[in-house]
Amino acid sequence: MREMFPETRYSAVARAASTDPEERAKSLAALAAVYYRPVYAHLRHKWRFDPERAEDVAQSFFAAVVERSVFAAYAQERGRFRTFVRTCLDHLVESELRAQNRIKRGGGKRFVPIDADDLEGDLAISSPADSPEQAFDREFVRSLFGAAVADLKVRLEGAGKAHYYALFERYDLSGSPETRPTYAALAKETGLAVTDVTNYLFFARKEFRRAVVARLREITNDEDELREEAAEMGIDIDAVK
Repeated sequence: MREMFPETRYSAVARAASTDPEERAKSLAALAAVYYRPVYAHLRHKWRFDPERAEDVAQSFFAAVVERSVFAAYAQERGRFRTFVRTCLDHLVESELRAQNRIKRGGGKRFVPIDADDLEGDLAISSPADSPEQAFDREFVRSLFGAAVADLKVRLEGAGKAHYYALFERYDLSGSPETRPTYAALAKETGLAVTDVTNYLFFARKEFRRAVVARLREITNDEDELREEAAEMGIDIDAVK
């Protein structure tokens, strides 16, 4: 079912430089869906902001993305786009701290509707030994995978394959490897044959990888960066087509 996650490139990175405010807003939505978590984590980890201030600064950052076309300055020679995002964030914090030692969110407007309490719960179990760069990259991957899981759920349920997703959630998303049910236990629990459980999980996992690639297509600049990011996550682009 190749049409489930179409391969047409929608580059939010390219649209970030658009002169059309609506196009920039679409770009923000796509980028924030993956980047808000790592931005927030970076502010908590590197800059040691408390949760309230980290949320304000994160909102200020994404406001700047829209209002000042911050990402329009991105060029391929600058390296990966996610590294550029982190660099832009640090520059914004340094600039604002030099200017006034405080950062305000534009007009109290929340540019990205995120629940910071949920982020705090996740960050509480993160390793404090990570460097700020490692923390940013870890949260980037977690955010990307979380968005891909949500996409997978919508697509499978929309295709009449909710039971595929239910098995995927039950086996791959719940608990640790030590507490996962066996395929035989899943078959007994669901009334399916073990071969069906095997096939459904294989299909769902492949579609999950395709969902990750679809998200990456939105937030990478070109095919080379897409392949580099995917390979780092253990995904062979050609194998999921």
